[in-house]
Amino acid sequence: MTIDTHVAASDFVNKLSTLRFENVFNPYADICPKYDKPDAVFIRQKNLTLVLNAALSKGIDSMWFARDLG
Repeated sequence: MTIDTHVAASDFVNKLSTLRFENVFNPYADICPKYDKPDAVFIRQKNLTLVLNAALSKGIDSMWFARDLG
């Protein structure tokens, strides 16, 4: 089965941007009124999609992401 990696990455980022938890800042959905520009969410989503697409196009099958962002 062939997976369209660009669609898979976009779907993942879209689903990630819908997650909401009490007292949690989701950088792919929320804007910080003090530090973000109005298009910050879009830029973060786009950057993550680009990173995922690049990894998937190289055959990467697992990735580790930083936690404790700040």
